[in-house]
Amino acid sequence: MIDTITFDELIADPDLAQPFVITRALRARDLSGQDWEQANTTINAFGIVQPSPVETTAIYTPEGERTNTTCIVWTTYPLQCGIDGQAEDQITYNGQNYRVHEVTQWTHAGVFYKATCTQVPQ
Repeated sequence: MIDTITFDELIADPDLAQPFVITRALRARDLSGQDWEQANTTINAFGIVQPSPVETTAIYTPEGERTNTTCIVWTTYPLQCGIDGQAEDQITYNGQNYRVHEVTQWTHAGVFYKATCTQVPQ
């Protein structure tokens, strides 16, 4: 008999998933809606980080060549991609920083998030 497991159980499996850090900018607004304070918080998270199927592209500038590397993050922790006035989350994985630019929430076989991230130039 085959045991059934949910996808969020796979995301938590230490054989497949890795720890990473989420840096999130928190904003406070005054009564007029103006930003008046911004603080960063870090969140230790766990999930599957894999190379994106989107090809890495080279960007040529007067300063030199840069690559635009992307990755996919699967996690049960909700991620932000910079909508509704909030800053996008930044993922730190294996010493590299990635900016979250697209998030999809999935609710079948558990609740989890798929985020497409682009490497931040250093």
